[in-house]
Formats: sequence, structure tokens, C-alpha cells
Amino acid sequence: MWRTDLLATKTFWEQWFEGLTSTFLGLQTKKMLFLAGAERMDTELTVAHMQGKYEMHVIADCGHVIQED
Repeated sequence: MWRTDLLATKTFWEQWFEGLTSTFLGLQTKKMLFLAGAERMDTELTVAHMQGKYEMHVIADCGHVIQED
């Protein structure tokens, strides 16, 4: 049973992710990023990873199982 009409929030979906990468990279702490697949990382995340600004772990074959707290 759905408790929320997700389609009613569709106009906000893109805004939820705007600035997410820069916010993550701007944190003044050690960072670890867990991904289900690295093929859709944006350029800013890719460059920062190459520069060693965060640790990344790709968890294969998990699909959308990864959740954040």
C-alpha cells in the first residue's frame, strides 16, 4: 500500500539532486561513497575521486538495494 502519491512530487525530483555532489565534496570530514554502479557518476565526482578526495566502494549486483541514512 502506498502512503504517498509519488507522482504528485514529480516536479521536485530534479531539485532533490541539484548541488548534491558539491555538498558531498564540500564536507570537511573523511568521505566514503557506496555505489551500485560507477557508470553514472558525474564529472565532478569522477575528478574528485581521481584526486583522492573520497573513498569509493562499488557493490556489484545490488541494484537499488543501497539506501542512505
